[in-house]
Amino acid sequence: MVTEEVINIRKTMKVTVSQSPDDQSILIWILDGFLDSYNSPDFAKSVNDYTDKGLYRIAFDCTNLNFISAEGLAVFTDIVKFLRQKGGDLLLINVVPKVRELFDMLGFTRFFHFAECDTAQIAATFNQMCHSQEPNEVSHFPIDVRCPHCKVLLKAHKSGKFKCSECKNILIIDNSGHISFS
Repeated sequence: MVTEEVINIRKTMKVTVSQSPDDQSILIWILDGFLDSYNSPDFAKSVNDYTDKGLYRIAFDCTNLNFISAEGLAVFTDIVKFLRQKGGDLLLINVVPKVRELFDMLGFTRFFHFAECDTAQIAATFNQMCHSQEPNEVSHFPIDVRCPHCKVLLKAHKSGKFKCSECKNILIIDNSGHISFS
């Protein structure tokens, strides 16, 4: 059993690690700060410390992950590859739009499971998404959405960044079909 642990990574990221109360095989990592070339090696080592204990199912709560660099994406990619080789998986939850946009732009969304949920739903969401489908196999697209600014009806065939055909505002549509402005 893992007790809740707080890890400060180079004063640029605070991580709170605990086990899901509903499924002890799932680790929940609450990330607060940013993940870049400066702190990525220490972050990867912290994750490895847990996977060395045989814990291969990890949910990263990215609600307060304010920035991720290419090096940070590489760390997540290495982690998910390793976890899947060991029969585990990785779930990214509550990824903020500016971080999610980087995953989308670089084509990384096809390798990861993403979800919007609170901590009480992590075990159910993890088990549903990571055991029943390939990353992003179930799609909400194409969908019809209304531009929040001019209310024109638009059709989105995938998640990503789009320009409204009427008002020319830039919209970001996540995998769940939620819209935000750029």
